[in-house]
Amino acid sequence: MKPLTLIGEKINYSIPRIGKMLDAGDLDGVCGVARMQEERGADYLDVNVGPHPPVVMRDVVRAVQAAVSVPLCIDSADPAVLEAGADEYEAHRKPGTRGPILNSAVESNADRVLALKSRFDCRVVLLVSERLEGGVLRRNVLPEEMIGTARRLFAKARGAGFGPDEILVDPGTPSISSDLDGLANAVLDAIAGLRADAELRGCHLVVGVSNFTAGLPKPARLPLENAFLTLAVRNGLDTVIGDPSKEYRILDPGDESLVWLERILAGAGSQRLEALASNPLYRGGVRDGREGPD
Repeated sequence: MKPLTLIGEKINYSIPRIGKMLDAGDLDGVCGVARMQEERGADYLDVNVGPHPPVVMRDVVRAVQAAVSVPLCIDSADPAVLEAGADEYEAHRKPGTRGPILNSAVESNADRVLALKSRFDCRVVLLVSERLEGGVLRRNVLPEEMIGTARRLFAKARGAGFGPDEILVDPGTPSISSDLDGLANAVLDAIAGLRADAELRGCHLVVGVSNFTAGLPKPARLPLENAFLTLAVRNGLDTVIGDPSKEYRILDPGDESLVWLERILAGAGSQRLEALASNPLYRGGVRDGREGPD
């Protein structure tokens, strides 16, 4: 099995410690987190400044880029913030360093995000957890909806000049702690369908693995993240946004954590939560109540 490409998730405004750093303009602290992730093997570093304006993304990209050698994944729902980050990255790009990943394009902003390819040597994440229908973004809950959205965005990205290898497709990652409707199953099925789809040949598949265990007790998080990754990699996943300090690994068949997750995924409605709560790792921990990365 090819090793997973790891995008370090830790420079993200949603993490309370990082949010405080960004609010205070503590770029030295942010750069310390960047160096830690590089030292622990991250292939890219995600940079998400949350609600801050484009100038803050510029400042953070400039500082982090000077502190590490790995390329960046510039992360925002605002195309203007993505553009500012890409512009700053290109202005200070080190010789031989890959261009950034822009995270992400959805159907509502795809034209603006994908047009940045004409100015920058970049890759792009296509987020296919929602679709534009009648001018309204709607959540994709079926694998077929995710795959259909991916086909449309992939064709747009190719038309904008992105090669297949420069495109990463993200079906979204639900939190298993509140997934009564089987969205995690749909995501896993979508990963298999995306990998097998001839129209999407050559693209990469990515998920944010910490989202899967958001809100769970800490002892339960890594075992279930590894179980989810095991199933996702089996279906074709090759890239993960995660925490480089964690020991991600592919589990052997019959591993207790994998059996635990398979039992959860086999349930319906409240049965899923009952299976989740049946494990001592869940019962013995303290729920952290947060969303996204640790």
